[in-house]
Amino acid sequence: MALGAALVAGPPPGAAQPPEKVFRIGILSPAERSSTKIFDAFREGLHDLGYIDGQNIRIEYRLAAGDIKRLPTMAGELVRLPVDVIVADGGSVVTQIAHDATRTIPIVGGVSPDRLAAGLVTSFSHPGGNVTGFSAFGVELSTKRLQLLKEASPAISHLAALWNPAGSTSVRRATEEAARTLGLELHIIEVATPDQIPTGFETAVASDAKALVVLPDAMFWMRISRADR
Repeated sequence: MALGAALVAGPPPGAAQPPEKVFRIGILSPAERSSTKIFDAFREGLHDLGYIDGQNIRIEYRLAAGDIKRLPTMAGELVRLPVDVIVADGGSVVTQIAHDATRTIPIVGGVSPDRLAAGLVTSFSHPGGNVTGFSAFGVELSTKRLQLLKEASPAISHLAALWNPAGSTSVRRATEEAARTLGLELHIIEVATPDQIPTGFETAVASDAKALVVLPDAMFWMRISRADR
């Protein structure tokens, strides 16, 4: 009888309390390191909300250093831990890789050209499933990018574009269609890995292109400083 009363009443004052759950956040990204401006801002935002890495949350980084092919294995590692949420940094491609790895763990994607076109959500108003995030409508922006380029330099007739074949095919198609509409000769240069970027620039120069566009992709964004060299 006394034992039953003690269980109902709960632990006495001063007794040890169950430890607070430490939530695991998995970051899946083609980045090289965790000390980028985006990741720094992410941790700062969590801190402002009361979530501190090493205290009440634990951030698990899986960074591919520009090699997209490593990400499926890394996504599987995050699922097996398991993490409580996956942050997919790198657009629709990385979000798709995370989505292929799990349909139950929530996935927050970075800016994506179009999650609807990629089949990651059912609709913008009712996305369904386990994926959420932001869309930048990159297809429409790809068309506008060439229009602005032509307006700025009407004499341009031949241009090159760097494109990661592991990236968005819809953005490539939109760029090709925009080039045809504007009467531009477009040379698509495939750059699959970071070490191919210099060769991509050399190929653009050798093709006698008068302008160069870089189609949106996390691999290029993470190495934007190379264009200044």
